[in-house]
Amino acid sequence: MKKILVTFFAAGFALAAESGHSIVQKADNVRGPQGSFRMKIKVLSQRPDQAQQEIFMETYVKDRTTSVVKFTDPARERGKAMLMVNDDLWMYIPGSKRTFRISPQQRLVGDVSNADVARVNYAEDYTSTILKKSEKVDGKNCYLVELTAKNKVSYAKIHYWVEHKTYRPVKATFFAVSGKPLKYATYKGYKSIAGTVRPTVVYIVDGIKPEWKSEIHYTSMGKKSFPASIFQQSALPDLR
Repeated sequence: MKKILVTFFAAGFALAAESGHSIVQKADNVRGPQGSFRMKIKVLSQRPDQAQQEIFMETYVKDRTTSVVKFTDPARERGKAMLMVNDDLWMYIPGSKRTFRISPQQRLVGDVSNADVARVNYAEDYTSTILKKSEKVDGKNCYLVELTAKNKVSYAKIHYWVEHKTYRPVKATFFAVSGKPLKYATYKGYKSIAGTVRPTVVYIVDGIKPEWKSEIHYTSMGKKSFPASIFQQSALPDLR
């Protein structure tokens, strides 16, 4: 009985000791490795009024603040590239004479924004506050953390459910500045990739039109080093 009580109080203390920032930081490390890595991504968009859209990309991540996205398919997208450095994002389109600045909030396809495929950095982009220390979601005990934007990132606020102990993201609601929900996401397809168990699919439903759906598939991910020269605007037209 004494051992059971000690275990119970230890578990309660662990929950109480967690900060919102540390929870989100650990969840960031589940979604993507620390340091330099490459991931291949497929994005799907489904709407009743149009044919399904698919875009394939490779994202080269230097660190939590710097990345390059190369568009590989379909043919109409091939050759496009994006560079993200801190809060700034630039796009190159084949035939353009130069790169141009774009918004991280801008839709890439469906309900997937540019920043969704270029950045994994909620812990630094948002101030984190625990709303609930324990809430059951899809049969899992989760923290509910509210993320409030520090700067010009994609979403003004996020409600983020992260599983106890594993720190695996379970679901999220993304809000506009007005407070209206923009979209709902669920994190699925957990499997061993790039050294640990990570979500390989994010299912997204539009906040206003639930029949509009999108998916982000992480088809591969692994540690890789890149020359510093590719993380510059001038390198985008020649990215290979």
